[in-house]
Amino acid sequence: MFLCQRLSEMREEGDLMAMSQFQLAPSVIQAQTPERVEAMLADVRDLLNVLTSVRMQHLFMIQASPRYVERRGTLAEKGQEALEEQAKLEPRIDLLAARTKELQKLIEADISKRYNNRPVNIMGVHV
Repeated sequence: MFLCQRLSEMREEGDLMAMSQFQLAPSVIQAQTPERVEAMLADVRDLLNVLTSVRMQHLFMIQASPRYVERRGTLAEKGQEALEEQAKLEPRIDLLAARTKELQKLIEADISKRYNNRPVNIMGVHV
């Protein structure tokens, strides 16, 4: 980057070639201090970060490609549909888990009866 190079040259006071090049430059350029050039460099880097952010990339893609907009819309719809389906299925899953526990208790009781009422515990994954 130009500003990085210029800042490096300004900090090297012994660089006669750089000094001689900027003697012919306009007074606006000669009047710049290393601190001012460093501030300009920071501003340029901040601007570059803003322009290359994910949000800006999405905006550029929206501007450049109608198909991208369609895909984003479809993706948002599918995400919403998945959330709705999950909300519908959660009560059913809870009901199935409760029913599974009931069946597990019944099976434990049946096995216990078959083996002279010995304690039986069915182990496995709890739902």
